[in-house]
Amino acid sequence: MNLVTYPWEDKEWFKQTFPQLSSFSLEDPRLKNIVVAVGVSGGVDSAVSLLILKKIGFQVKAFFMKNWDDSEDEFCPAAKDYKDVQSLCEQLDVAYFTLEFIEEYKAFVFETMAKQYKEGLTPNPDVLCNQFIKFDFFLKAIKSFGADFLATGHYAQLTPYPYLLRTPLSQEKDQTYFLCRVKAEVWPKIFFPLARLEKTKVRFLAQEFNLPVANKKDSTGLCFIGERPFASFLGKYVSPQKGLFKTPEGKIVGEHEGHQFFTIGQRKGLGIGGPGSPWYVVGKNPKENEVVVVRGGDHPLLYCTVVSVKDFFWQSDSFISEFLIQGRPLMAKIRYRSSFSFCTILEFTEDYQILKINFKTPQRAVTSGQYLVLYDVNKEKCLGCGVIFT
Repeated sequence: MNLVTYPWEDKEWFKQTFPQLSSFSLEDPRLKNIVVAVGVSGGVDSAVSLLILKKIGFQVKAFFMKNWDDSEDEFCPAAKDYKDVQSLCEQLDVAYFTLEFIEEYKAFVFETMAKQYKEGLTPNPDVLCNQFIKFDFFLKAIKSFGADFLATGHYAQLTPYPYLLRTPLSQEKDQTYFLCRVKAEVWPKIFFPLARLEKTKVRFLAQEFNLPVANKKDSTGLCFIGERPFASFLGKYVSPQKGLFKTPEGKIVGEHEGHQFFTIGQRKGLGIGGPGSPWYVVGKNPKENEVVVVRGGDHPLLYCTVVSVKDFFWQSDSFISEFLIQGRPLMAKIRYRSSFSFCTILEFTEDYQILKINFKTPQRAVTSGQYLVLYDVNKEKCLGCGVIFT
């Protein structure tokens, strides 16, 4: 699809993007009777998703999720995002609503995240937010508004029946990593309008239709909480406590404000001087509040080829018999920003919950608490995910 072609004019695009509507066409008058709730965050991706669905002819309603109480927060990014949502919806003549999940977010996402940081892990709250908030509490809440489907601005797509998670056309923007723990039973009710669009196309559409967020930077903040100085934010809930930087041999090379503020592979912000190569974090000892560091970004302790995961969540039971085979070629990601890497399964437990994965090439900065997401060797099917542990 080139930049001058609008997706809502492309019959093939429509067919592949909305597999649940296989009996419909773009000209079908029944489309106007389908109510679609659109999760809008104030960013360009959800804005263009809203535009596309409106242009197709669905009955669209926009929903802004409030997951955090900013009333006593001096830094309130959600307020600016909400103003952008208001401007967008007024321009597109779309009704918009705010739904609060403050208590749910605290119980199912934030408290888990804080606990894991205290334990020395580096969690991924966006995965939990999708699992428990967006595609559970949020999905249930929109039913009272008469919604038939929920649409989000994720770059992901679904296979035709049975509906299963699949990587998008633009694998550079692939966000299936964040959706890896969403139950497959919800997929029949989910639309991903950006499934088969490149980011350049999305930006083009936003600018072509003068959307108020057309030139807004992509968010890198916490899921529906927004961008904020993370160390100071976390420090309010995980009390700082001075500890030591040590080498693997036990030599003290500096002090820090708490192990929870550091992650494996980190170089910036350590505050350790001296001549020689930069220092990198290679491990943590939470009980002693110690952070283990080495010199040089190519240090052997930054790399490993065998990774263990627990609490593995399979997107489909059929994947267990099809892909859980020792030595079978697969692909995996150990973090969102990492590339797909070739791997095989070395071992697994009888309940299929603990897996030992062997990578063809050493993986850098494998981090406990993050998710390892498995894919088929063609990098199309998202098979499931497990929590990395050491």
